[in-house]
Amino acid sequence: MSEYAIMERFRDDDRLREAYFRFLPRVFSNVNFREWYDRGCWPDGYNPISIVVDNEIVSNVSLAHMNLLVDGERRTALQLGAVGTLPEWRKRGLSRLLMDYAIDRYADTVDLMFLFANDGVVDFYPHFGFSPHREVVFVRDTAIPRSDFRARRLDIQVPSDWQFLVNRIASRSVLTKLFGAVSYDCVTTWHLINLHPNHVYHLEDPDLIAIVSERDGIVRIWDLIFGSPFDPEVLLPRILPPGRIGEVHYYFSPDLVTFRYDRVQAVPDSHLFVRGEFPVAGRHFKFPATAET
Repeated sequence: MSEYAIMERFRDDDRLREAYFRFLPRVFSNVNFREWYDRGCWPDGYNPISIVVDNEIVSNVSLAHMNLLVDGERRTALQLGAVGTLPEWRKRGLSRLLMDYAIDRYADTVDLMFLFANDGVVDFYPHFGFSPHREVVFVRDTAIPRSDFRARRLDIQVPSDWQFLVNRIASRSVLTKLFGAVSYDCVTTWHLINLHPNHVYHLEDPDLIAIVSERDGIVRIWDLIFGSPFDPEVLLPRILPPGRIGEVHYYFSPDLVTFRYDRVQAVPDSHLFVRGEFPVAGRHFKFPATAET
């Protein structure tokens, strides 16, 4: 192996930041960190830890510092994301090296560490003290109201719409206290840029922003950004798109926004792992989708 170095906290290093931008699409398809950075969304609390060889990043683990609410109690946490290695550098133990480095250096600075893994790596994280926990999506499939759609789609490429979004996200109310986050603006903006640029709607009554998509008669409500309490039964028809809707899926827990649901189902293609005390284990919960890194 060529000589390598472990580098971190390089947001303001032009050379390494550009190497990070080159690395990510080679491991994770359709991700755009450059625009996220250019829009001023990369915070101090987001820290890539990377193995660098010949000025290129070949393996990475990123840490996002977060303040959580877990069963109503405040907890400090690090969420791991962007864990991966370039194809030609795999099977050399680089991800293990970075996981050990991150845990040795940072685990004792927070109450817990957590991450979301895909199907192919569920056997990897228990080696580092992470335990799997089952998340669910909350599903309504009966008595779905008729659409009375009243929302305006916000265009994140329009400066006034983007600034409106950023301001609202910065002053949002807590979405869930069961297992949720506080002040995760930077993560939500990443989701808007990369996953939901065409799914963002502003509703005047009640006054909120909804991130909503529809496919094959299933409406997915990814997030609700609001400042004042509202009646979910009044809200729902006003953000449902016209047409036949068979199911509504909520991607956050219903403890504060007490929407109606009929059943739960496992979150597809995502596995939560937690390192540290986790008092909501075994209960029905969903970490807000737009807080995941």
